[in-house]
Amino acid sequence: MPVGICRRTYCSGRQHLDVSLFDAGVLRMEFSRTCLKKVLPLADCLIPRQRCLEQWQHRKPLAGSRLKGLNCPKCLLIWATNKMRQPFSNLKAAFQHTVNTGCIAFFRRLERHLSPDTLFKVLWPVCLARATLNNLFKKTTPPPMPDFLRSPRTLQARIRQRASLYLDDVLLYFPDRLYAPKWLARCQIEGLARLAEARQRQRPVVLAFWHFGSFQINHCWLRGGHNLPVCGLVGGNSSWRTNLARLQDRLLPLPALPVALYPDELRELARFVSAGNITYIAIDAPAGKQLSVPFCDGWDFQLATGAIRLASHYQAELIPCCITNEGSWRYRIYIGQPVPSKHLAADGDWLQVGQHLLSEMLPQFRNRPHQCLDAMTRRFVKKKKRLRKKFEASYNCLHWLMDERTDRLTSIRSRPQSKFFGSAFYLLFLKLLCFLFGGVYLFFRHSRRAIGECLLRVHLAL
Repeated sequence: MPVGICRRTYCSGRQHLDVSLFDAGVLRMEFSRTCLKKVLPLADCLIPRQRCLEQWQHRKPLAGSRLKGLNCPKCLLIWATNKMRQPFSNLKAAFQHTVNTGCIAFFRRLERHLSPDTLFKVLWPVCLARATLNNLFKKTTPPPMPDFLRSPRTLQARIRQRASLYLDDVLLYFPDRLYAPKWLARCQIEGLARLAEARQRQRPVVLAFWHFGSFQINHCWLRGGHNLPVCGLVGGNSSWRTNLARLQDRLLPLPALPVALYPDELRELARFVSAGNITYIAIDAPAGKQLSVPFCDGWDFQLATGAIRLASHYQAELIPCCITNEGSWRYRIYIGQPVPSKHLAADGDWLQVGQHLLSEMLPQFRNRPHQCLDAMTRRFVKKKKRLRKKFEASYNCLHWLMDERTDRLTSIRSRPQSKFFGSAFYLLFLKLLCFLFGGVYLFFRHSRRAIGECLLRVHLAL
């Protein structure tokens, strides 16, 4: 009777089952929950072919009468573990849903009975203790960045920055109440007329933001406080969105519109943008295609081109924006000048688009460098120093050698009795010799780029 081999393997900590079926040939069937990276066989056992097909191909659970076919104890343990995993997963999801619902109800009741200042004073010690526990034993190395953006990276500064982010997340529990006068007065918006003008012309808007300040609640102020149709484009997969985030999404105004879209929801994104709404997307994300833009002397900034490509494809207004935290739940949103439409055309220069976006936000970065988060500062790249000054002395030395060779060759050519030194072979020999010594000298002193450029100059000089 043909049999199949059922073995249990693991892939990145998740179970992987591999079934190989043999019947007049080899038919291989694999069922995996994740991509294979490392396959570690743990157990092998023989199961009748019909039972393998019934269990894995049709994905029917084994009945009690079929347990006799599982001769291997390890395979029986695998089956029992899989049977018990689903109830525990359902129990865990139900518990998380209950806890999240209770947290939302708790914070909303606090906000209803307390003023913003009192609520801030009540929650600040809790957030500070949580930030202390998370940062007490962490040693972080700040990424390289320009000098004017450097801020003290002491333990106290990191704790206060993390506690401030925790307090910002509290506003996500009641975003539908930010339109109230007690909250709306705490957020000043500069450049709101630019969004209104674009909406009057029925043009979609792409808001390009940086990981700067309280970026995670910017869409809440625009949508909850000013009733603007804002949706964020988030990296990853839509299945990764947590239960708490989905519960918080229901609290925002305009429930018919999505709050966050993912790369696997491109059709929904196309419908949302085409309707003339506002898309909130990060310009300093590490994923996707990148564009290197000069930032300041000696530094470049790596911009993600997703916002630029989205605005160019749908002929939308590309507007930079950022939000700064002024303390005690007081914020200021700055909406910059839109990028000129000619730069977003099919033949436009995206480098000028990047320079426009950075120039609009550079004053905000200079005024509050301590609010530049690591996700943003990691995008700075130090420019390579110009190599011309480095190998200028070497080039002058080689140029002197070439002048000496020319003088020597002229004097040798004046001798009628020397036939070898006046031939083309001698010129080729001197040229190769100059290339050899010059290349070896530059190899130990400069980079490969300097070698190539210097040898090219010598070749042109010859």
